[in-house]
Amino acid sequence: MADPANKVAVDACASLVPAGGFGQGGAGSAARTQARQAYNSCLADNGVDVPTTIASGPPPSIDRTTPAFAAANAKCQALLPQSSSTSSTPSSSVAG
Repeated sequence: MADPANKVAVDACASLVPAGGFGQGGAGSAARTQARQAYNSCLADNGVDVPTTIASGPPPSIDRTTPAFAAANAKCQALLPQSSSTSSTPSSSVAG
């Protein structure tokens, strides 16, 4: 970092950076992947058609507006890793 003020700001906020950085992997990456896989498996076990070939991004073929998804999500949401911002409809990726 060439700008000293930028370095001061980054250092001051370092404790706020999520484990593993900003989606760059890290120590918590494997645990997050396992948690998402468990969540996706739970959705499937509860009647949601979950694709298994998408590596990242929200799964486009899951209709998150259906009653089936809402019911499964209510049962399975506890399996997702906790983040600083929560949502009633998580945007997890399907790990395959």
